[in-house]
Amino acid sequence: MTSTVQAAQKWGWSYASGSSQTPQKAQASDSAIPDEIYTEDDNSVEDVPEIRLAPEVKASEMMARPVATRLGTIPKIFHQSWIDSNLPTKFQQWSENCRKVHYDYEWVLWTNEDNENIVKKHFPWLLEAYLSLPSDIYRADFARNLYMYMFGGVYADLDFDCLRSSNVIFENYSTPYDTAAHAIVGEDESPNSIAFFGRLGTDEQFEESVPNAWMASTPGHPFLLIPLESVLKRFSREKQWTDSPEDVTGPGALRRAILRYHKHYIWQKYPEALENYMERYISAGPYKMRPDLNHTVQLLHHTAIYPYSWRPDNYDIRDVCWVLQDSFNAENCKKALEVEAKGSVAITYWSHTHTPTGHNGEHIKYITKKERISGLTAPSGSTSDKHMT
Repeated sequence: MTSTVQAAQKWGWSYASGSSQTPQKAQASDSAIPDEIYTEDDNSVEDVPEIRLAPEVKASEMMARPVATRLGTIPKIFHQSWIDSNLPTKFQQWSENCRKVHYDYEWVLWTNEDNENIVKKHFPWLLEAYLSLPSDIYRADFARNLYMYMFGGVYADLDFDCLRSSNVIFENYSTPYDTAAHAIVGEDESPNSIAFFGRLGTDEQFEESVPNAWMASTPGHPFLLIPLESVLKRFSREKQWTDSPEDVTGPGALRRAILRYHKHYIWQKYPEALENYMERYISAGPYKMRPDLNHTVQLLHHTAIYPYSWRPDNYDIRDVCWVLQDSFNAENCKKALEVEAKGSVAITYWSHTHTPTGHNGEHIKYITKKERISGLTAPSGSTSDKHMT
């Protein structure tokens, strides 16, 4: 486990469902790689070795691995998702920056084809409902719960810019994390199974105040199946979909699931309720209920993951922070939000590509621009967006 070596950052946090633990203030991680090294003798600048990126692991390889047994440890796997393996320019840049910050993780890009394959391989009983969803946007939301449940780790949408390692969060909640290989074998180091989500904005009553654009979890966390259970109920009842993806499989569905989990199924208070409620779903999968684990859901303060909100909270800096504006400037946005002082772990500039209109030409033109972002220069010959017109 990596250690933190820099001064503590200010970090506010909210409640934990099923836990009374009070986190310590966050510390900056030592995972970031410096751009330059100065020698102590003459203050001259030396070239550093080539920047390390988290190595890519194909989704097919991930699905072929044995099931994890250390369900109290977060494996170092960084998941992302797109239509196929061709990433628009900005997404490629931000993704490479996240791989740089998480260089000791494994990186997996889940495509639409991979998403369907994980349902077929590990959750065939969900396939009919999965295929019935109106579009790939719904299915991408649906599938990320499945690979987070199967493998654990960290998930982030492609419009996230990673500011420091996610390990900072885990260390502040005393959550073990280790390489993916070590998560597959061995004994649990922690009695806690935990899933992390971030708040958006300051209005806790807003229906989409807990986005599913970023999440982290130990493998086999039962909460990750609860949003899917609501999809199955709707499917069996209605056989058609009239609501938005935000409501069916996105942030609206996630927030409702967290509220329901917090109220009725917190493991410490009602272990038999959670076990009985989820048994019919969990018994069909690779993991069984573990009465020796406390299954916690932790909501993080909005400055941790979503320092920029597309809500009225941040309308005053929308011109520089929203990627769909001509005046967008990532560095000016981060300065305005004071992400360094507040210890933010990540920031998203809200490309809204997971909305019904997110793949139209007007949206895509903004995320295919070649420009310098977060210290990374867009590579020449970046992949095209022809499949999204």
